[in-house]
Amino acid sequence: MKRLKKTVGFLLTLVLLFIGAVNIYAEDAGIMCWPPWPPEPETPVTIHKIVGTGGFTLRDHDGSQLDANTIKDLGNNAYEYAGPEVIFTIWKVKADTTLESLKDKSDGQLNKEFSKVGDIHAGGTINLTDGRYYIRETKQPDTFVEQLGVPTILDIPALDDDGNRLTCIHIYPKNILVDKPEIDKDVREKDNDYAGFDIGEEFSYFIYPTVPVGFENYSKFEIKEELDKRLDYMGDISVSYNGVALALDDDYTVSESEIGAAGGGFTLAFTEAGLAKLAKGRPADGARKYLEIRFNARINNTAEMGTEIENNAKINYKHKFTKEKETDVPKPKRPKVHTGGRKFIKVDAADNKYNPLLKDAEFVVKKQVEGGFLYMKQDEKGRISWIQDINEATILRLDDQGKFEVRGLAYGDKGQAFEYWLEEIKTPEGYIKMKDLKFEVKQDSYDCETKLIKVVNVKKPRIPQTGGIGSLVFSVTGLGLMGAAVLVLRKKGRS
Repeated sequence: MKRLKKTVGFLLTLVLLFIGAVNIYAEDAGIMCWPPWPPEPETPVTIHKIVGTGGFTLRDHDGSQLDANTIKDLGNNAYEYAGPEVIFTIWKVKADTTLESLKDKSDGQLNKEFSKVGDIHAGGTINLTDGRYYIRETKQPDTFVEQLGVPTILDIPALDDDGNRLTCIHIYPKNILVDKPEIDKDVREKDNDYAGFDIGEEFSYFIYPTVPVGFENYSKFEIKEELDKRLDYMGDISVSYNGVALALDDDYTVSESEIGAAGGGFTLAFTEAGLAKLAKGRPADGARKYLEIRFNARINNTAEMGTEIENNAKINYKHKFTKEKETDVPKPKRPKVHTGGRKFIKVDAADNKYNPLLKDAEFVVKKQVEGGFLYMKQDEKGRISWIQDINEATILRLDDQGKFEVRGLAYGDKGQAFEYWLEEIKTPEGYIKMKDLKFEVKQDSYDCETKLIKVVNVKKPRIPQTGGIGSLVFSVTGLGLMGAAVLVLRKKGRS
């Protein structure tokens, strides 16, 4: 037994000598292998998340934990949320770092410049050594919409009113409700989502972004418009707020595509002065369509007849406590425009079919207006205008099958039919000029051969002309009969 004790003691001595040698070597090499003694003090910090129907500010908080009733008394239906869906990220920063200097830095930039301590979920606790810390909410569930914990600076140690170090800290970052902006869009007039136009007819779109609660904290508010390729951008932008026109360059800037460009558009960005004006003039909650952006467009000749052309618009925005975000017009509220047409075939009344004798027929289209008719004129790109002089109207001619058509005529906003007239200005040889033909254009009037309108011509009657070969035949026949009658009478007299 004495021998065993001596052996164990000897081995312990060797271990202690070995450890001492390693420490001496490590210190000589400038390497710290053992934690300092005594260890740095650590303070448990718990980060809480409070949500509700609005924001709140917790004043004169002493670092203690709040109970449910105290949280409820904050108002706006406040309650504490705890769970992994909300994440706070913590960085240890320099002692002179300010909150303002960090607000525009991304998480990646912070990771490069400072030491990231870690991530902690809402309601979680982390032990922090003495120093200054920057805490930012970096994740939240979609159900919270835009309720955001404002970034905060935390200094440790934290002291109570008597100068004693707090042994644990509970923090409740200021929670704000960032109201998400919405955007609506109409065509021709406010609150109208459907409209029919001629190809080439210029019309207006109206964009209505909302100015949300907390707009004074917005640093970016841009409206982006990109038309469908079947629409041409025609410019003429105007902006009004609460019925008062805003000034280009002073209140907003515009970057736009070329006028007449298919699928063109613009980006409209509010200036710092414009943002302040929007924030100051924000109406009472619930008011809609008080910020109005108007511009013009037209349907071009790539449009399919009877097909709705939908149009969208977007807002790019940034609140100083959020990342840049984008929202667009909800699909059911996106306005739709359309244009239509009609197909025809020229036929003979005798057999209800086309024949080559009809090939020279020519027509114009007209529409009735107060005081008379206007005639359709189309340019080389199919753009329609309406004129008074029939001699300047576009002429419709037949193809080799007797068919012809008109494209790009407006019909009703909700698909109802509009009336037009077809007037024959050149009648085929041997036919009677047809009466003006009234026809309808609607959503499905162009889409298939069964919708072809038969344009009928009647042949002129063939009556023999006086003095012609017909008269001669009758005359010779009559004289022959008279001569035969005379001979018969003479024979009877002799007998």
